[in-house]
Amino acid sequence: MTRYLLTRIGVMVPTFLIIVTLSFFLMRAAPGGPFDADAQLAPEVLENLRAAYDLDKPLWSQFGIFISGVFQGDLGPSIGYPDYTVSELIAIGLPVSLKLGLTALTLAALLGTALGVVAALNQNRTLDYAISTLAMTGIAVPTLITAPVLTLLFGVILKWLPVGGWGEGDWRHMVLPVTALVLPQLAIVARLARGSLLEILNQPFIRTARACGLPEWRVIGRHALPPALSPLISYLAPAVAGIMTGSIVIEQIFGLPGVGRYFVNGALGRDYPLVMGVVIVYAAAVLIMNLLADLLYGAVDPRSRKRMLAS
Repeated sequence: MTRYLLTRIGVMVPTFLIIVTLSFFLMRAAPGGPFDADAQLAPEVLENLRAAYDLDKPLWSQFGIFISGVFQGDLGPSIGYPDYTVSELIAIGLPVSLKLGLTALTLAALLGTALGVVAALNQNRTLDYAISTLAMTGIAVPTLITAPVLTLLFGVILKWLPVGGWGEGDWRHMVLPVTALVLPQLAIVARLARGSLLEILNQPFIRTARACGLPEWRVIGRHALPPALSPLISYLAPAVAGIMTGSIVIEQIFGLPGVGRYFVNGALGRDYPLVMGVVIVYAAAVLIMNLLADLLYGAVDPRSRKRMLAS
């Protein structure tokens, strides 16, 4: 197991560096710059501003300064928010994004799995068709559509919930953004859970368990459900990436002070340090979740666990 962990970490580090490197140079390759809107400033003032953020240096020198700062835990000052460093802005926005994303991921995993199990146990019945239809609708309709519709219905027409803002993170301000964020992932998890459980229920060992007279709840809960969860666990890391991507849109629509909103504002204003800081946080989160997903996969799949221990 130790060797397996070290091998995975050894793969994660260069992967992380490749993501950071590509993001750095792609961001610089985009047309425009952070001070293009300040054309009325005197040329010498613009030169001083560029020098203050090391933008007057060659591109590879800028990259070297940036990477050196990253390894020292210094993401540099923000260009668009001159009173803050990038680390300070991430510290402000990350709790909001984490609360939003983890709530959505937890609901998607729990509710999606439950709906998938119910659909599988009622295969080709009305309940199965209803859940499958809702799941396909959730997958097909993008967050850009569901978020405004939810806001219009529950915020503007019915006036049950606030249409924007974070408040102090109370549940009323979280309902609409979490719902809009969770629907596509919940639908995907439900489809995966249904298909996986149906496949497991047709395996010989399930027929053997039933032939031995075991109660149906034990056959499902003890013998069928654990192996059926394997595809869901494998989906965890892409789900985190999808929720993070969706949270960028959601935070912008609902005006939430999260990391995703800073990312959008930073990208529009060519705030290079801020965008790179958010990329680093997101890349690290996805890589860590990939590792955790593999470890959880080993916990529910004995064959995978044996391979890990052998490593």
